Amino acid sequence: MTKELVLKTGYFRLARTESLKTDFWARVGAVLCKGSKPVSVGRNRPRKTNGLSYKYNPLKTLHAEIDVCMGVDRGSTIGATVYTYRENKAGSLASSKPCKDCIRFLTDIGVHEVFYTHKEGIGRVRL
Repeated sequence: MTKELVLKTGYFRLARTESLKTDFWARVGAVLCKGSKPVSVGRNRPRKTNGLSYKYNPLKTLHAEIDVCMGVDRGSTIGATVYTYRENKAGSLASSKPCKDCIRFLTDIGVHEVFYTHKEGIGRVRL
């Protein structure tokens, strides 16, 4: 699947827009959707800014999957879907598959699936 086809999905377009706002080396954007509506957007950030990220991510970054859920009430995360997007410096699709810590976090707050980009197109993780 080409980048152009991936971006035809509005949620991935929104996640891409968010990914371009970070100056962190791994430019990942995320969108949290409940039903057919986007609830929140987030992106990777170079520093942890919240105690929640320390619990789920031992690295010194705030991952897009955690950022997108910060400040969102639990009712909006139960049964929700997250879309993550990443492209490399050349502008080609790259892997935005959530790490094991983010998978654990998303599972704990009730998200039921994640769609993510990789170099061949789109992948899916059911939680």
